[in-house]
Amino acid sequence: MAEHAKHHDYHLVNPSPWPAVGATGAFLTAVGLIIWMRSMGGGAGLFGLTGPSMFFVGVLINSTGLAWLGVILFGGTVVFALITLPVELNASARAMAMLRDNGLVASDQDEKGASSVLNAAALTYVAALAQTLMTLLYYVSILSGGSRRR
Repeated sequence: MAEHAKHHDYHLVNPSPWPAVGATGAFLTAVGLIIWMRSMGGGAGLFGLTGPSMFFVGVLINSTGLAWLGVILFGGTVVFALITLPVELNASARAMAMLRDNGLVASDQDEKGASSVLNAAALTYVAALAQTLMTLLYYVSILSGGSRRR
């Protein structure tokens, strides 16, 4: 240590940008969760942002903890899609029964057409589950591959 340096009972560290980066990441996480919850409730996102975009913000900030939090939260949408799938498949069967009971299908051709439309409507939920699961796996692969490069 140089002769002219003062000796203190405490040690001052050099300034670092990482506390500001961490605080910014925490702020974006909180805002992202609010935006995500707002957009999941049927409302629009904020300034065109949606919850999954916060995942990419976490990757861009290079905070894998924030990105994994986004993956975990996005996993909730997979669980939601999985839970609602049997309900929606049953809804198409109940709708077909209601059409028959109320006499709204007059012929076999009407019944066949209504059945195919209702089955297609039910299969959109299967496609939504598959898409959500594939997106989750895509996010996990991005993070898993990103951590191997370091």
